[in-house]
Amino acid sequence: FDRTGPYKCQFTREAVKALRKKLRSLGSDLVIRIGSPEDVLPQLCQATSASLVFCHGEVSKRDQAVEDEVEKALRKQKGNVQLERCWGSSTLHHIKDVPFELESMPANYSAFCKQVENTEIKPAASAPKKMKPWP
Repeated sequence: FDRTGPYKCQFTREAVKALRKKLRSLGSDLVIRIGSPEDVLPQLCQATSASLVFCHGEVSKRDQAVEDEVEKALRKQKGNVQLERCWGSSTLHHIKDVPFELESMPANYSAFCKQVENTEIKPAASAPKKMKPWP
């Protein structure tokens, strides 16, 4: 949590704890590791024989640089593990519903909010009743 204050840190800890509890109630679990993503994710891939990692594609240059480092580290893995970036890290809106091209997404939060304030947010998908167990 190097870029968060004490309140956001506490909120994040509570949210992760609640997510772990929910996943366990569905028969799965949440893996929590300490370390840099470019070190931890390749280790998890090796331990689970994963060949693909999904993440939300980030907007900030700093976060994109971390993604690039993760991608390089994954490619060094046996089997050339792939990183698949998905839309969704910064908004509840589907990519097809935002009123601008992705390349023109506003750089700051207030400008983003102003552009999407009248855009409908679609209902969330139904939550699963059960999940696969953690390997």
